[in-house]
Amino acid sequence: MRYWVAKGLFVGGVKLPRALAELGLIDEYEFVVQPRLAGHGPTLFKGLSKHVDLKLVSRLEFGSRAVAMRYKPRSVRLVQQALRAFKDLSVQLEQLERLDRQVRLVRQELPVFKDLSVQPE
Repeated sequence: MRYWVAKGLFVGGVKLPRALAELGLIDEYEFVVQPRLAGHGPTLFKGLSKHVDLKLVSRLEFGSRAVAMRYKPRSVRLVQQALRAFKDLSVQLEQLERLDRQVRLVRQELPVFKDLSVQPE
């Protein structure tokens, strides 16, 4: 999703990250692990339909003994496909907007077209 948001988008919780991972829209994972076993609570990515293989990109240990680890999916093919589809849709939208402006200009310039309206099929 970073491709669509200039500085990246950070999400937390359990349900939203799982839904985004399921769609292949996460290009980077960051986990912060605290040195404490809770013994209860929600499970990250529980119910994910397929495994996502990750590659460790960086690791940072804090004075509190917490460790932040950043991973990237080994296969970012789905993210790249989604990005291409988004760009294609953006180009098509720009073309439609340009065509709409041209039609409006023609209607303004030629009085005979002012009363005509294009009805969708």
